[in-house]
Amino acid sequence: MENNLSVHMPRIEDFLSLYSKENTRRGYRTSLRHFFDVVYRNERVNDDSHYETLAERYIQELEKKSRKLENDMLLFAAALSKNAPITARARIAAVKEFMLRNGYDFSPVLVRDMRREIPKGYAQT
Repeated sequence: MENNLSVHMPRIEDFLSLYSKENTRRGYRTSLRHFFDVVYRNERVNDDSHYETLAERYIQELEKKSRKLENDMLLFAAALSKNAPITARARIAAVKEFMLRNGYDFSPVLVRDMRREIPKGYAQT
């Protein structure tokens, strides 16, 4: 989980600006908000600046090694256990992409452990 990049993108809006589709931006924004709500045990608020502050704080805590990404991702995956399987996987993917953009990669072991936490199955038609 070492941060190897010199360029960080802790601002959520900067990260979202990489995506041209509004639905992608909306889904990623919701996923990141949910992640920070779970990690910091917050109630959902409708305030972009609140989540920007949490994102910056989170990246700083990772850099200082006062937080462990592995623990937080497993906590988040467990919190998604009541979601539909595709929703849970999409939320994990959004947070994973945000962390990758900030220089934090996921080990294969962490990915496997997260898969165990989220619901099994696919969309039913």
